[in-house]
Amino acid sequence: MARSCEKEKKRERILKKSWELFKKNGYEEIKIERITKEVGISKGSFYTYFKTKEDVLFSILEKIEIEIENSINDIDTSEEPSKILYNLLEKRVELFLGYIQNMKLGNLYIMKSGQIDEFKNKITVFYTTFIKENIIKKYENKKIWDLEIISKYINSSIEGYFFEEIFENKGIDKDFEDRAKIAIKEIARFIDSALK
Repeated sequence: MARSCEKEKKRERILKKSWELFKKNGYEEIKIERITKEVGISKGSFYTYFKTKEDVLFSILEKIEIEIENSINDIDTSEEPSKILYNLLEKRVELFLGYIQNMKLGNLYIMKSGQIDEFKNKITVFYTTFIKENIIKKYENKKIWDLEIISKYINSSIEGYFFEEIFENKGIDKDFEDRAKIAIKEIARFIDSALK
């Protein structure tokens, strides 16, 4: 029991340090040797846990996917749809900031890499489904809309806005969180009035 706990701790250390290195230096720039040196383990020990560096990235992404789903599923969906929408926006910004904290702007390409298309697609489907089921349907609007299209549009608009904000300002500056809070209110207000 204690041995499996130690193994899990070491695996988590590898994942944590790898993510830090990928964010700071870029996925392509980091070699397994650098990860093992930073964690303080041998290459042989590394291969006990992961076959390749790509396996490390996929494990990190699986962990992120679970964290995102758990965080969003914690939103109280019994509230008014406008409140659910606002809470979703708040959580997304919080999660986004947590994942890109200390990431060089040029390394955001990890988010657009072909290596993680499956991950990105799963997250997109998750957010789109959440928006459709817990926000749009609750408006009980008599207008005839394709809920899938509207949900995808809302999701991509939210994501696009915050990526644009980061690239436009060449990263996350000290005022980003304040601007994000204002943006959340405005975006939620706009979507709420459009869906009523």
